Amino acid sequence: MKNRYSIWRLMSLGAALMTAPWLQAQDVLVTLEAEKGIITLPAKVKPVDGSTVEGISGGKYVGDNDPGSSIVFNDIEVPEAGTYEFKTYYMSMQNRSIAVKVNNYSEYISTVSNTTPGWDVPPTNEMSTYIYMDKGKNTIKITPMGSGGPNMDKFEIITTDVELPKPGEFPIVLEAETAQLFGNLKVKPTDGSSVAGLSGGKYIGDFDLAANSYLRFNNVEIPEAGTYELKVYSMGSSRALTIKVNHYQKSIIRTKDSPNWDNAPTSMVSTLIYLDKGTNTLTFGLHEDNGPNIDKFEICTTTEEIDKPEVEKIAYSYDFTDEAEISSTQENSTLSLLTDNDEYTYYVPETSNVEIVAKCQQPVLLTGFLLSAGIDSEIDVDTWKLYASANGSTWKEISYDKVTDLDGAHLYEITRYPGTAAADAAQYYKLAATHENLEIAEWQLFGLPYVASGDKNFPTDLTENIDVHSNVSAYPIGESGDNFSEEFYNLFDRNMNTKYYAHEATSFYVEIDLEKPYTIESYALTNAHDYPDRDPRKWILNAYNEELGWVELDRQTDTYFPTRYSTLKYNVNSSTGFTKVMLDVEANNGAKDIQLLKFQIFGKEFNGAGINAAQDKTLSIIADQGKIIISQTEGKPVNYTVYNLSGTVIEQGTTDVSYREIVLNAGAYIVSANDGSKNKIEKLIVK
Repeated sequence: MKNRYSIWRLMSLGAALMTAPWLQAQDVLVTLEAEKGIITLPAKVKPVDGSTVEGISGGKYVGDNDPGSSIVFNDIEVPEAGTYEFKTYYMSMQNRSIAVKVNNYSEYISTVSNTTPGWDVPPTNEMSTYIYMDKGKNTIKITPMGSGGPNMDKFEIITTDVELPKPGEFPIVLEAETAQLFGNLKVKPTDGSSVAGLSGGKYIGDFDLAANSYLRFNNVEIPEAGTYELKVYSMGSSRALTIKVNHYQKSIIRTKDSPNWDNAPTSMVSTLIYLDKGTNTLTFGLHEDNGPNIDKFEICTTTEEIDKPEVEKIAYSYDFTDEAEISSTQENSTLSLLTDNDEYTYYVPETSNVEIVAKCQQPVLLTGFLLSAGIDSEIDVDTWKLYASANGSTWKEISYDKVTDLDGAHLYEITRYPGTAAADAAQYYKLAATHENLEIAEWQLFGLPYVASGDKNFPTDLTENIDVHSNVSAYPIGESGDNFSEEFYNLFDRNMNTKYYAHEATSFYVEIDLEKPYTIESYALTNAHDYPDRDPRKWILNAYNEELGWVELDRQTDTYFPTRYSTLKYNVNSSTGFTKVMLDVEANNGAKDIQLLKFQIFGKEFNGAGINAAQDKTLSIIADQGKIIISQTEGKPVNYTVYNLSGTVIEQGTTDVSYREIVLNAGAYIVSANDGSKNKIEKLIVK
């Protein structure tokens, strides 16, 4: 026993230890009993009554590893500088993570991949990460990640064949199994075995889009800001990954096919990323499909350069404070920055406590809210209070069911039900915030409008007096059966109890004939109460004008609803009158089915002014019943190609002089046409 740590040595520390030729991979050099470390509260040695637990090393463990806790071991000796496996024996009924910091190097993350039957009784499970240690004495600090860590029995430092560069040297190797894992991601093989040919013998798998799976590396230390090459080593089919560095906008990389999913060899692709000087956070997510299995990442130096990316905002583009009247007990010129959907601007009250009231345009059934004190703020926004009121004088504190740390903001979710919606809806919301040197970067309110009128609760819009059975068409129609209907008509009934649902469909379109022209000011989509993976994620809003034909008014490519029962509203502000509107949803959030609660359009009857000059009509492409028609008024032949939305060529050819009817099945198509003097591309819906 030395320094209170149980150290197993293969031989005495002498001259032979200087080179340690006898060390083999998987030799346990040091065993650290968790209860023997220097423990910072709220963590504590358990059982607290002084008894012991049979089956636990030493009969003790460290529990209550809540935020602020730490376990420190000093003077941990290893014979050579280099990479070692750091194995943790734990008990945890949840997938929790710890950070392992060696000396002054960046933290390494170790994540529970297999939970245990209980928190306080054996058996324990094992999880590992790789750490770089200096020759001789080292200090190791273990801290919980997020809301807390597992209960910990002991740690082992083990020799390994994995070779990490010394911190600060390149390439920087990020073993996928040492990342912080979210969604369904897990370290594989799950039985604890190793895979020959893979770095560290492990990889991560179950990269599921529907579960919003992603992995994150925190505190990646970089000596200088600039461009670096990122290499991704993966297995399985070619898949797209999103790469988010710190708070910059995401980029996308597509992996290459490898011979199989679970064994070497891996494939490698690389891209350029921008990293800041000092610590960086790298987050890898999914783009439109499930992901590959991943072995490791490498960060390398490069002589190439890319521009520093734009910052990507956390705040959502719309919430109910956007249209609300905002007042405060401390009003000043910065108050408007509180609700500008930008967490990089700040409302700075003049005192350490403040109350802000949002009077919404109409009552809102609140299903969530976002709070930010700023990207790098240490203020605990969880201590702030939110209240609701129907009249602005009698207030009730709001409780939430779930909070998500967005790394710069907290998103709070509230479960709501139609049966209690009328009682829960409120027009006034009040935020009470307290902190010395108080700053508030963003406050957002999410939910759906609740204007009770019989069985309707959404506000009126342009579809109010439309006969949806004759003026609206859609594909797929939706599901129906005995005593239920989830067809597209439900999108327009203004009732939160009904929704549109299409089985085994990931896209849909709905077209509305407004009968007379309207200017379109805005539109809104409201998602359903369940299955986030069925939400629309990518869509286009098109509108039809007699002179202009179909015009794209808005496009959303990567949208996520903040909560269940959440309305997102988008301003269009067209000056042109349109007689038809079409919502074309191209992709959902990963499920095999798709659904939407409501689709609303807001605007005014067109007064005849503001039509732009009509576009050149010498070459036209239009959709008709069961066909597409291509025509050229000057008698020129037209070369054309028809694609489906996946990019597959359906038909191509040349018109007979200047006209061609192309018979097609119902669906969405992209048509490219060229008459020798101009090229035209249209996306059309064939009914």
